[in-house]
Amino acid sequence: MEPQGACVRRARVLECGSPRLLSSPSRAPERQRTAPLQNLPTIRAVLGENQRQFLWPVLPLVLALVCGCRTPIHADRASVSSVYRELRRSALDGGEYSDATRAVLHRYDWEKSFQAHPAQVLCQLHDKLLADYRRDLLLALVELNYFHADRLRRNAKPDERRDARDFFFAASVYAWFAVLAAASEPQRDLFGPGPMSARDFYNRSLAQALLAPDTHNASVRLEAGVRRPLIGPVEVSLNTNSFPWPLDLFPDLVMADAYSVKGLSVRNRQAGLGAPLVATVKRSAQDVAPPRLAITAFLRVEGSLADWSAGRLRASLEVHPGFLHNEVEIVGRKVPLEIDATAPLAYALNDAAVWKLGRRQFFSSREIVKSGIYRFQPYQRGAIPVVLVHGTFSSPVYWAEMWNTLASDPVLSRRCQFWFFIYNSGNPVVWSAANLREALTDAVNRLDPEGRDPALRQIVVVGHSQGGLLAKLTVTRTDDKLWRLVSDKNLEDLQISEDLRAQLRRAVFVEPVPCVKRVVFVATPHRGSYRATDFARKLAGKLVSLPADLVREAGKLTSLVDPDRVPADLRRRLPTSLDGMSPKNPALLALAEMPPAPGLVCHSIIAVSGRRPLAEDNDGLVAYSSAHVTYAASEAVLHARHSCQSEPAAIEELRRILLQHLADQPKETTL
Repeated sequence: MEPQGACVRRARVLECGSPRLLSSPSRAPERQRTAPLQNLPTIRAVLGENQRQFLWPVLPLVLALVCGCRTPIHADRASVSSVYRELRRSALDGGEYSDATRAVLHRYDWEKSFQAHPAQVLCQLHDKLLADYRRDLLLALVELNYFHADRLRRNAKPDERRDARDFFFAASVYAWFAVLAAASEPQRDLFGPGPMSARDFYNRSLAQALLAPDTHNASVRLEAGVRRPLIGPVEVSLNTNSFPWPLDLFPDLVMADAYSVKGLSVRNRQAGLGAPLVATVKRSAQDVAPPRLAITAFLRVEGSLADWSAGRLRASLEVHPGFLHNEVEIVGRKVPLEIDATAPLAYALNDAAVWKLGRRQFFSSREIVKSGIYRFQPYQRGAIPVVLVHGTFSSPVYWAEMWNTLASDPVLSRRCQFWFFIYNSGNPVVWSAANLREALTDAVNRLDPEGRDPALRQIVVVGHSQGGLLAKLTVTRTDDKLWRLVSDKNLEDLQISEDLRAQLRRAVFVEPVPCVKRVVFVATPHRGSYRATDFARKLAGKLVSLPADLVREAGKLTSLVDPDRVPADLRRRLPTSLDGMSPKNPALLALAEMPPAPGLVCHSIIAVSGRRPLAEDNDGLVAYSSAHVTYAASEAVLHARHSCQSEPAAIEELRRILLQHLADQPKETTL
């Protein structure tokens, strides 16, 4: 076992090669004392000898006049905000260390020595801490290790940049002991001024200690091994017991703090302990974008400061999914984890192709992205799916604001999982709705083929605009009502292929999806959009390219329907989604009057301008009279435009609905 002073001797050999005592008095006070005398030679040159003898008794008054009556020590008037910034200054700001740390260095007259030989001073401070434990000394070691690491990181020499990771690691270990000491003393607030500073240093230091060597994009490595900070080696094990997926499913891990977030109203962040990371799921062929999720790395240190000096310190690097676990236990106390829920979302949407998807899909005859359910996080057993269905000319990116808020809710993030349905919004409504019903059924069967997860049978579908019409057709039983609007012949009696008969039954003879229990309509045109004029529909008919298989079937259907029941402009072409949302569409009007099947619940969120009486108002595309349905369990009306998914009132209403849905769940569904 090495003596406590061994660290100092090693540092001397490594950095300065000199065993001399690190002590050099600061001269800042001396400069302050002599500064007022700098004008004395000028006074001597002007005055004669006799006059100078007369001057000595009044010299203090002369100096005061020359110096503008300014004392060496004084207080300047400043704004409260600037003083607060000065008081809160620390190495975390990328500048100087704090006054509290400077006071510790000044106590031992080591401030200049630290600038010249930082490693030696860090070792000596460690030995001081072992001999005379003082909380301010421990906090100074935290900050000075971070400060030195940050200077090395900025250095252009690759070797020193790698050394920076070890000093960041040392800072996180010291910070652990500072937080542990606070947590062990119930009478102290864990997040008081000292411990709060230690928490921030712990989080930031740990994240940078995990950076891959020579990384340029904030890539992080979570791995076991021996770390070799200045004080002594630390054996680190990797603990993934709280992580429900194999870690190799996430080939790309980056530090969340290395990215600023733009375009979202709020960056949702839970304050606590740990290094927040963004994890990218291994991409599959059908992914629109690789799913990203928030995880938190947490370093649990096992041992004491003396164990560290003796080379016996151990640590466990734990990995926690941010949307499942939001706290850890330290010495019997529940402590929150630091979680950045917004950074993964912004990171995932930093892709121009995702933003162009809605426009490209609307006009395309092929599916640029195959219609289906897409999960932007791995499947979460026991969590109820909330399926968000976009509207016309749109895509999942328009749910970003709502998703950012709801997925950050401490209850919803644990008990719900958010899925998205992507489809070609130019296709006929009944066709897209049939695709949604099949996609929901297929997703549940694929994820839970044996039916062991009851949460997957309690799905909530939320649809905006046209997406609301698709959602309606997941909980409605139409029997033959829609078919009778175009033909008085029985489907089974028609002389058509079984394949065509199956396609008609799939699109028009609708049954509720067994796994869907609740739907939410957001600005949904149940009785059509007054903007879907004859001109707009005809123009869309010329611009929108429908799938080839649909076009082929349209020719076969011409002989099956009664021409008098079909609008003249649709007798020779297949209707687009805009035709389906025409206020003149008899099928749409009939569907608006059909309530959900017994036992299923629907809610309405309706936007209006607020400038007219409610019955006459609209959101710019859909009138209130079109969006209102009498069978909705609740109706929330807000002043907003048609694209109201980002409005706080709409988000809060959906949160209320989801919490109600969770409260209504049978016990076997509860986590």
